[in-house]
Order: sequence, then structure tokens, then C-alpha cells
Amino acid sequence: MYPYTTIDPQAFANEQAMLQQRINQLEQARNQQMSMYAPQSQQQQQAPTSNVNWIQVAGIEGARNQIVQPGHTAWMMDNNSPVFYVKSVDGMGSATFKVFQFAEISPEALNPAQSQPKEERQEYVTRQEFDALLTRLGEKPENKEESV
Repeated sequence: MYPYTTIDPQAFANEQAMLQQRINQLEQARNQQMSMYAPQSQQQQQAPTSNVNWIQVAGIEGARNQIVQPGHTAWMMDNNSPVFYVKSVDGMGSATFKVFQFAEISPEALNPAQSQPKEERQEYVTRQEFDALLTRLGEKPENKEESV
């Protein structure tokens, strides 16, 4: 018959992902070994690598029509608006589709407690105030040394 065998696309994708992961592990091990022998001043700074491969799409329909293999997740950036999409397909082939919007946030909005002026909180009484209350109620405070 035919000398070629058919390849299951899912098995091929899984094998390709495993090979890429092994290549990344070997590169990390090599970089660690090289850093032991290289002087600190001569080390090159590497750009941080992203663990997400962004797919550029044109609008929500382009994102919905993006094919995602079962067991995988696709991260898609919209070219036309400040949103991104996440489409996940479970092992049974059921897809979930989520839309997120980019919005600028000022640094002050993230730390509201630090940006507001600090006011003294009157939730606790001082020892002097407590002793004054006890004497007013008719009980004398005892002078006990607390062991720490």
C-alpha cells in the first residue's frame, strides 16, 4: 500500500510540546552551567521570555473562530481595540471563551491607604486612660510587671 502512515494531529501536537519543553529544560541547564564558569561582569542580560504565545486577531469574531486544540488555551490580542481574549478547550472539546479589557490604572488607585493622609485611629485606649477609667469605677489599678 502506501509507505507513509497517518499521524494523529493531537499526538503530534503533544509530542511537539513535550520536545519544546525538553529543549527549554536543556537550555536552562546549559545556561546555569555557563553562568558558573563565566565571570559576573561578562554575563549578558537576557530579555525575559514570555510563557504565553499571543495570537493577533481582528475583533471578537476572529477570536471566536480561532481553532484551539483540546486540552490547550489560546491567548489572543485584539488588533482593533484594547481587549484580549482567552479561549480554552478541555479534553472533551468543550470551549470556554472570555474577554478582558485593558484599562489604565493610576498608581495611587492601587494603594488607597498610602495615598490618604494618615489619621490617628482611636480604636484603642492608652494605659493611662484605662487606669483612669478603673479609678473612676472604684477599682484601683495594680502595679504588676508583665513578663515578656
